[in-house]
Amino acid sequence: MNAITSHELSAPDKSSQNQGDIRVMIVDDSVVVRGLVSRWVEEEDGLCSVGKFSNGQKATDGVVAADPDIIILDIEMPVMDGMQALPQILKLAPNAKVIMASTLTQRNAEISLNALSLGAADYVPKPVSNSGVTTSTEFRRDLLDKVRALGSAKKSRSRISSRRADKPSQSIGKVVTNSAAPAQYNLRPFSNVRPRVLVIGSSTGGPPAVMKVLEDVAPVLKYLPVLITQHMPATFTGIFAGHLGRGTGVATKEGEDGDPLKAGNIYVAPGGKHMIVERDGAKPLIRLT
Repeated sequence: MNAITSHELSAPDKSSQNQGDIRVMIVDDSVVVRGLVSRWVEEEDGLCSVGKFSNGQKATDGVVAADPDIIILDIEMPVMDGMQALPQILKLAPNAKVIMASTLTQRNAEISLNALSLGAADYVPKPVSNSGVTTSTEFRRDLLDKVRALGSAKKSRSRISSRRADKPSQSIGKVVTNSAAPAQYNLRPFSNVRPRVLVIGSSTGGPPAVMKVLEDVAPVLKYLPVLITQHMPATFTGIFAGHLGRGTGVATKEGEDGDPLKAGNIYVAPGGKHMIVERDGAKPLIRLT
């Protein structure tokens, strides 16, 4: 086991830090990236930085003490890379949500989506250079949005579990609409009218959820076309379509302008495009805008 220094593992810097803050651990071999992302986290209300590690081995050694809600995990690192560290980290901290960070290449896109199948919650494409990380407002916004979304969901689930443990709930199965907890829904009885299309839209944390939904309904996918819009870069959407196809055994592709909708096919909107459906006479066609 590598020694963990106080520089790598420390109490949150904010004097205003409280128990409700989302605890973030950063794992990246670049000292610039670690310092920058940690500073971004500390500047955000409701977030705090609880650990900075330079490789996967140090992260696995320090994750229990850091007790993070969210882990930002680089893929390419010395000693132990992100993919090697991921299963060990999830075993040691099963309640933490892992966001994979990688430069936007075809290879890293494939690795990032493989990481989702191994338990990562999401990914974020990282600029190639440290200077790109420093100057990219889009990377900062996307990263912090994902941290907050995944961390808030985790905190909400923890609060609900805690309340249920303290007092047996009498509202399970009812719709809860107060602001203190996310809504719980009853499922409506399924319509007797067969749907003509299944449409799915998803964002942060979406890829594994979409895969789970499609795997669960795979036996009926031959009866209707499926349209999916997943918020991700163009480099990723083709690979995402391939993963969905392999997972479901259904023909899957990026939607192309003019594609006719066919039952038994899954169409994924290309990154950076809106996918709509228009009629050409009696035929529904995909249009990209």
